Amino acid sequence: MNKNDNIISAVQKKDLRILKTEKAIKDAFLDLLKKNRYAKITVNDIAMNAMINRNTFYLHYVDKDDLLDNILIDELGYYAKTLAKHIILFIQFKSDNYKKQFKDTLVEAMKKMRESEIFMKSYAKDIDFKNHIEKLTEQSRYNLIKFYDNYDNEIKLKIEFTYNGSLGLLYRWMQSNGEFAKIEDIAELITLNLSSLLEYF
Repeated sequence: MNKNDNIISAVQKKDLRILKTEKAIKDAFLDLLKKNRYAKITVNDIAMNAMINRNTFYLHYVDKDDLLDNILIDELGYYAKTLAKHIILFIQFKSDNYKKQFKDTLVEAMKKMRESEIFMKSYAKDIDFKNHIEKLTEQSRYNLIKFYDNYDNEIKLKIEFTYNGSLGLLYRWMQSNGEFAKIEDIAELITLNLSSLLEYF
């Protein structure tokens, strides 16, 4: 094994240690969340449950909100990026195919949320998911605003209405443990709202 191989091996081992530590932290947090309200859980609690010290926790996450954001990215990051891409393709080409892809991806994302270890669980009721979902979907909002940047305030207001209304529907659905409405119905309504933006272009 030459010098470069040794360096690559050392980096891979370090990456593996980082991944194992972050998994331990996330698992410890989710385990605590099943027994305690989010507001009651401290970084000390998470560190003790993960069998690490506080300093190690802070090497990986700023605080428990940052940890939760990272867990949500793990769970839904792929869907958030895909939806952001489909929004632009849908508006640019006005294609029913991209419209269907957007809706299908949204349905998949909501099913993932329903099956998740953290979403819509009784022990997670005090988490401000709306705030975290806003962070996760910010790219979609940015794409819409950037695409219509040269338009007047009316279209920008409609974007904000569509975006925040869609988030409100998702949040209401989460609060009801999925009983507020069927996944397909919510996805259809959000897609129709997005479609209505096309009349301005």
